[in-house]
Amino acid sequence: MERMKHQETGLFGRIAASIATVGLFTFLFLRVLPANTTTVALVFMLLVLIASAVWTLWEALAAALAASLALDYFFLPPWGFRIADPNDIVALASFIICALIGSQLALTARRRAAEASRRQDEMERLYALSRAFMLIPRDVSAPKLVAFQLVQLFGFPGVALFLCADGLVYRSGSEEVSLSDEQLRDAATVGGSDRNFPAFAGTVVSLGHDGVLVGTLAVLDKGMSPTTMHAIANLSAIALFRAQQQETANT
Repeated sequence: MERMKHQETGLFGRIAASIATVGLFTFLFLRVLPANTTTVALVFMLLVLIASAVWTLWEALAAALAASLALDYFFLPPWGFRIADPNDIVALASFIICALIGSQLALTARRRAAEASRRQDEMERLYALSRAFMLIPRDVSAPKLVAFQLVQLFGFPGVALFLCADGLVYRSGSEEVSLSDEQLRDAATVGGSDRNFPAFAGTVVSLGHDGVLVGTLAVLDKGMSPTTMHAIANLSAIALFRAQQQETANT
């Protein structure tokens, strides 16, 4: 709740900053640096694009609305919200449309860049996870190592791993996974899915390799993509399966 209030306060503050910036440039153009309507419109457009590139759609919309009102009131004759020349109406409408389209394009480009960066980060973490699972020392518990590495490399608050070979559940992380040991065992027998636990704020996946059910993995994820979760499950299943094969061969 406190976090939501803080986010709302920050949003209102940024909206106010967007409007204040438009007001500042309006004052500069009226009192300090007189400019024609075209120059003012271009500067206002730049402010809208900057707001959309730095913040979110709400700040950009606030800047676009404030800029439109300022342009209409102070720079299109006569002063006020009346426009004498019909061509100025077209110019104002064009400014509003261009500001909205430009802000939307800037936001889309920023979202795509953030998504590409997130995918690259996930790929790097998956590579590090595969290296960690490549050679597991004999004196180290493979299930404990898997749970620990998932917490360390992907930042999962909590991880619970059920291993079919010994029937035990291995947990790691600062937060406790709310699923009980019995629920994790049942998920392994029915081919676990997050649909089996609608109240669980996380992801549950079955671990299998070469047609062999290895166990069940439950994580408190932070919006991890399904593709990445599938890759994590596959790497974990392979590491556990190989560890079991090595243990069987050594006994």
